Amino acid sequence: MDALLTTAEVAKLLDVSHPYVLVLCDAGQLGELLTEGGRRRIQSSAVDAYRAARAQGNEGTQSPREAAVAAGLYDYPDSHYQQRRP
Repeated sequence: MDALLTTAEVAKLLDVSHPYVLVLCDAGQLGELLTEGGRRRIQSSAVDAYRAARAQGNEGTQSPREAAVAAGLYDYPDSHYQQRRP
């Protein structure tokens, strides 16, 4: 049987904010379960499936930061801001 995770645990696993997990639950992307007390719980298999779908959807695409640099939205590349140590 799948482990049931809290929304806070899911947020940590997905490296997103807690409110974003609630948005995903409300959108039906994580298949939440409600406890008798009204708390949301999410099956670990649903989190794994969401991760896999997210990874597949982003495969071969630039990160938002890379796309912004390529579009010239930053005056200097990241290397300009890195401190060089002697």
